[in-house]
Amino acid sequence: MGLRGFYNNNKSILLNYLNYGIFDFLLVIIPVIIIPLFLDIFGKLGYGEIVLARVYALIAGVFIDFGYKNMGAKNIAKNKDSVLFFNSSFLIKVSAFVFTGFFYSLISFNFSSNPLLHICFYLINIQTILIPNFLFIGMGKFKDLSKIGFLVSISQILLFFSVLYQFQYLFLVPLVYFFSYVIGGIYSLIVLRKINNNYYRLISFSSVFVVWNENISFLKKNIVGIIKDKLSYLIIGYYSEKSMLFEYDLGMKFINLLSRPISIYSNVIIKKSVEMSKDVIFFYKNLKVIFFVSIVFWLILITSLPIVISFITDLSINLNIIYVLTISLVFLNLSSFTVSNGLLVFNKSKEIFNSSIIVALVFLTSVILLFQFINPLYSVVAATILSFFTEFIYLLWKTKKM
Repeated sequence: MGLRGFYNNNKSILLNYLNYGIFDFLLVIIPVIIIPLFLDIFGKLGYGEIVLARVYALIAGVFIDFGYKNMGAKNIAKNKDSVLFFNSSFLIKVSAFVFTGFFYSLISFNFSSNPLLHICFYLINIQTILIPNFLFIGMGKFKDLSKIGFLVSISQILLFFSVLYQFQYLFLVPLVYFFSYVIGGIYSLIVLRKINNNYYRLISFSSVFVVWNENISFLKKNIVGIIKDKLSYLIIGYYSEKSMLFEYDLGMKFINLLSRPISIYSNVIIKKSVEMSKDVIFFYKNLKVIFFVSIVFWLILITSLPIVISFITDLSINLNIIYVLTISLVFLNLSSFTVSNGLLVFNKSKEIFNSSIIVALVFLTSVILLFQFINPLYSVVAATILSFFTEFIYLLWKTKKM
């Protein structure tokens, strides 16, 4: 089969990958692009404060998403009633946003030295309400997603570089994110109402329970997962200088950036994975490809890292931390695909939750033990790699038993 034949046979997947890739890549690359701006205006210490405030907001955001990020696309791809499913998610998310926001504000005012920054960062969780990625992915509307990503990204760039240079306040950072998501949400609303005028209709709470039970298992998994992931930031922020968060966050941003191609591919073929759910060979073939692609991405990153860093900042950076941390890229890609296109498709949500518990325990145990011998930053880096590796081994073991 020549290139033309390959293209014709996979045209739909390639076009969807390109369209969704534009959306996803833009949303991930913008935080990297604006790093020099943040460092120039706020310095490493201010950057650390921004990172910590965002971490707390994202932890609260898990309760707002309510597991739809994981279950949504699969259910829509199975041709469930997309209008009922979306409107149920919309009502749950809005209710959770208001309820969680009330308690988040109380905690911020009572325990934070900068409550305004934390409350403004909470507002970025509006993204999961206004831009329902799972619905577009499940319906295969990747072109619309790319347009939303373009609008959001352009808005962020224009607002960041025009507003922050004139008004150098930390609380403006989350507000820029918030307004960019509102712009993307308005376009999302227009697109969905054109598809079906019944989207964004209020429904009764009795209808919500149609999708309540299967989402609750993923909500528990996501709570454990994000606390484990974000706990690393909190440990570094409180047991080291906040400025040291920069190296760790930069390493995680590179990991996030290079994991996106695999994440995009996983979402694009979710419908195919559901159709081939009885063919385990299809899953393992894709897993092997992801392994080799991840190795290539990691090698490209470590060889080009000094050049990339030179474009971001001229500040002194410990590259060894980033080199070591990015090893976890390979295990993260393999685990993510195993969850989204393996255990999730095979209806093994219980095993996914169990894996999050095991990984959290491995991370905490590793950090506690390593604290006795090395500094907090290196302890967290080592524990992060070990936890990602453990997660993949456990998930792979469970797929072998299917």
